[in-house]
Amino acid sequence: MTFFDKIKRKLSKICNSKPQFDPSRLNDELATKIQWTPAKRGGTNICTHSLKEISPGRMEFKIRAAAVLFPGIFLVIGIVILISMTIEVLKQDTEVSYFGFPFGIVFFLIGFFILRKWMIPRVFDRNIGYYWKGKNEPDHHGDMQNMKEYCRLTDIHAIQLLREYCRSSSSNGRSNSYYSYELNLVLKDGTRLNVVDHGKLSLIRADSEKLSQFLGIPVWDSTL
Repeated sequence: MTFFDKIKRKLSKICNSKPQFDPSRLNDELATKIQWTPAKRGGTNICTHSLKEISPGRMEFKIRAAAVLFPGIFLVIGIVILISMTIEVLKQDTEVSYFGFPFGIVFFLIGFFILRKWMIPRVFDRNIGYYWKGKNEPDHHGDMQNMKEYCRLTDIHAIQLLREYCRSSSSNGRSNSYYSYELNLVLKDGTRLNVVDHGKLSLIRADSEKLSQFLGIPVWDSTL
């Protein structure tokens, strides 16, 4: 790490340690009781999801077409390596395949699990009165104590927007820093549910406003 990199890291720590948002200005007692740290650590510097109106009573966060390219690169690399190694095996060159197959499998699995995670639906449906994350609708008569994946729309008190400073190391040893923006649901009991987390502030703000109008609840934006 160079001298200038050390200075940049110290300055970023100082900037992030300063209080940038006062929840008391929202004039809501619940806002002062909930946490204003990320509900889900980590994030991404690309825009992964956008809010779509499926019907007059239903909205969903769906993966953006451009975001598919990121896991798609891993999938393609993995498939190409696996095909190449299969050809080498057919040529009786098994020594190369011993090293190639694991790399191909790793690349493929990384792409597969990222894509699978990003493609999970995030649904707001006023017709049945629920928000849920997943392909299956919540059971009206099921156990509602597990609030990790779904909740009643009437239990949502506000939409919370947060900014998280993320840092990762590149292959050349340099630190890559970026902000990731988190949209959470704040329930009336103070519980927070993370909905999406990506790197496009203007889009997540626009989506939060659309969702605010759809649900009739305020947006608590700490990124301002």
